Amino acid sequence: MSVRLASIASFVFVSSTCAWLAGCGEPELESPEVPARQHVVFEVKNESGAAAVVATQGKGCGAWTVERLEGTSWSTVRLPTLSSDAGEACCAPGAKCVTTKRAELPSVHSTRISQGEAMWIEWDARERIAPEAECIMRGRRLEAVEPVPAGRYRVTFGVHGRDACGDDAPGCTLPTQASPAKADLCDASKTVQVEFEIPASGDVVVPVAVR
Repeated sequence: MSVRLASIASFVFVSSTCAWLAGCGEPELESPEVPARQHVVFEVKNESGAAAVVATQGKGCGAWTVERLEGTSWSTVRLPTLSSDAGEACCAPGAKCVTTKRAELPSVHSTRISQGEAMWIEWDARERIAPEAECIMRGRRLEAVEPVPAGRYRVTFGVHGRDACGDDAPGCTLPTQASPAKADLCDASKTVQVEFEIPASGDVVVPVAVR
């Protein structure tokens, strides 16, 4: 039995027992995590002729997204807590949808990269595993965080106009119209996309050229 299924079974057992014992209280809800076994470092380098403003952190949307090639199609990888800190919607079958965070207007924090300079963003090569069937009480999920399998992946970064932050500010927060329900990429004037391989073991450095 996997760590995730074992945790679900434990939750069901505790919930059933609490129904018979006075004063048991609300059971502790666990989010089992499998430790990272490798890291992916995105080296985002500005190779354009002027300063570049690159999205680095989203609120209600993803500043950057990762997809996995499955057969002949790409599927979005649910990143743990990196490109976006959007609240998760928890909708059990037949229940009213609730969220773990109060509604906020989507926005994105972007960082200015000078011509010829680079910044590095690290991902621990893990993803969140939380099927809708595991949606439980009070809008909270019993979810796992697990390493992604080896294979072909694709990262997409949002890039804004060089004057998006105004003056020579090192960065700024910009409004976006992206849909938080779909974890869309935050709005940007253009995107930069790179495909890469994640091996069965070992860290990976992925050059991302902004032109």
